[in-house]
Amino acid sequence: MWLRRGYDRLPDELALTPFAPSFVCTALIYEFEQTSPKKEAQLLSPGKLSAHAHLDASGFYKAIGE
Repeated sequence: MWLRRGYDRLPDELALTPFAPSFVCTALIYEFEQTSPKKEAQLLSPGKLSAHAHLDASGFYKAIGE
C-alpha cells in the first residue's frame, strides 16, 4: 500500500530491516520544468541533469556514507 500511495519513506518495519549483500536499490528520477507560475510543469525527457547530480543534490550519497 505504501508504494501505491507514493510515500517518500519506508514504514518503520521495513526501514529497520538489515540489508543483505543481495539487496538492490533503484532510484526513479523525474525532472520537471515550470516556465511560469501560470503554466503546468512539464516532464523533461531527457532531463537537464544527470542521475548522479540529482542523487547528490538530494543528499542520497551523504545518507549512505559515500
